Amino acid sequence: MSNNNGMILKEGYFQLTIGVIATLILSTICSLASFVALIYTLFIVYIFRNPNRNIFKNSSNILSPVDGTVEAIDHKSGKTKIYINISLCDQHTLRSPIDTELKITKVQNGLNLDPYTFKGSKLNEQIKFKFNDKLKLKLIGGFFNSAFSYTKKHNIEQGEPIAIITNGLAILTIDNSYDLKIKLSDKLISGQTLIA
Repeated sequence: MSNNNGMILKEGYFQLTIGVIATLILSTICSLASFVALIYTLFIVYIFRNPNRNIFKNSSNILSPVDGTVEAIDHKSGKTKIYINISLCDQHTLRSPIDTELKITKVQNGLNLDPYTFKGSKLNEQIKFKFNDKLKLKLIGGFFNSAFSYTKKHNIEQGEPIAIITNGLAILTIDNSYDLKIKLSDKLISGQTLIA
């Protein structure tokens, strides 16, 4: 995974290059087609934008790992599962919610189905992170997700980028001993929103 400080994430460079080339070539052939290619290029710039974030570091808090909307919260067997929808319009950098020794417990290549279906939850691109015994994160790619890009580092600071996900579902599992600070339909901002 690239830790890029530019305006656009490195993961979007290929699609952006295609859009610019298509816009230039089509501008000599057809103005309508070049306009469509330009709209595509601007959309790619928006999708892979890389805004500066002021990370609100605090070792006693869990920060949101992703930008997204809380779709569901389940309490079961001493654990709380928070389901976060990541749309194309969200910023796509996944950040560490705590200072940790990061473990990647599963990487699965897969399809691009609806992650909310049983088939999609089993067959889509997936990656699982274990931050500690009380905090885990599972990412399931969505319709428009390309292959996950993720860090190979192990010692990660709170708010540090660890992966890129274009769209899909994030399932954050935390211990019930934490005091949850979010509710359904809350809009989360990675590295800024306090989860617990």
